[in-house]
Amino acid sequence: MLHDSRTENRTTRAQSTLQNNIEFTDVKSHPVSEHLFATSDARGEVCLRDSRMAFGPLVNRTREGIVRVVSNVVIHC
Repeated sequence: MLHDSRTENRTTRAQSTLQNNIEFTDVKSHPVSEHLFATSDARGEVCLRDSRMAFGPLVNRTREGIVRVVSNVVIHC
């Protein structure tokens, strides 16, 4: 869920929720760019996301906010 204490939250709970088809394992915000954040999931996929594209009304969302995807698959032999 998106929580920003700097502004009045005028979005509904659904508009403030980022949904994924697999469990998120971590979320980190960008240290300088306030709109960017990274997510990792149980598949080992890391996504750079933009909160302006990921949250809000459904018509404003684009590609689940994903700017870039990095897949980190490790195969042990």
